Amino acid sequence: MLLYHYTKLENLTSIVKKDGLVFWLTEYKELDDPTEGDYILKVQQEYYSGWTNNNVDLYVLSLCEQFDNLSMWREYANNASGIALGIETDKIRPSKFYNLVCCDYGNQMNSLYKQELDSEMESMSSIESIEKYLKTSERFPDLSLEDIKEFNKKMKVMSGSYKQLCVKSPYYSYEKEWRYIVKLSDISQFRYYFKGGKLKKSYEFRIQPDAFAKIYVGSNNSDVIIEEVEKYLKMVGYEHIPIEKLNLPYRSR
Repeated sequence: MLLYHYTKLENLTSIVKKDGLVFWLTEYKELDDPTEGDYILKVQQEYYSGWTNNNVDLYVLSLCEQFDNLSMWREYANNASGIALGIETDKIRPSKFYNLVCCDYGNQMNSLYKQELDSEMESMSSIESIEKYLKTSERFPDLSLEDIKEFNKKMKVMSGSYKQLCVKSPYYSYEKEWRYIVKLSDISQFRYYFKGGKLKKSYEFRIQPDAFAKIYVGSNNSDVIIEEVEKYLKMVGYEHIPIEKLNLPYRSR
C-alpha cells in the first residue's frame, strides 16, 4: 500500500538518509488532536477505575492515503510549499514493536478492540492460564497467585488498550490517516527537546530504503526547487526515486 507523509521541504534532508528514512516520532499525547488517547483511558478505567492517566508509552508516525489532499498540503506541508513522501508500506519489515492501522473516525473499531480485550480477559480463567500462573508463582514465591493474576490482567489491559489510538474524532476524517503505532523497543533511540517550557522526547523510527517510493512537490514550489530536490536525492543514492510537482487548484492564504 502506498501512503504519504506530508512535511516541510526543510525536513527532507533530516528524513531521507543513505541508509533509509528516519522519522522522529511524537508521543501521541503531543499530537494536534487534544482528544488523542481518550479512548485508551476510557478502556483502562473500565477495568481499573482508579487509573487517571493513560498507562501506555506510544509514538505515532502519521501517513495519509491521498497525495492530493488540499487540507494536508495546507496544514502539514507549509501551504503547498513542502513535499509528500510516498512510502510503500508492504515493503516495511513487520515487527512486534509497531503496527500499521487505519484510523477510524467513528466508533466501530473502538467496539471491535473492546470485544478483543473482553475475550482476552475471559481467557485468563482458562486451565492453561492457571497453569502458567502456578509456574510463575514457583519462580516468585514472594508473590501470591492473586498478585500474579492481577499483574497479568493489568498488562493485558495496557497492551489491549493501545489499539484505541486509531480511533479519532470524526472532525479529523478529512485527514484519511493511517498510523504506525510504535511501542518502545530501544530507549537509546530517544531525542529530547523543549516545547512550551517543558522537556519533551521523540523516538527514532527507521524505514529501509526500498520502501521509499516517490516524492510529490507542492504546487507553490518553483522548478528550481525540484532541481534542488533531485540534486539531494542523487547525493544520497536515490536518483531513481520519481519526483512529481502537483498542479492542484491551491489557494494560498
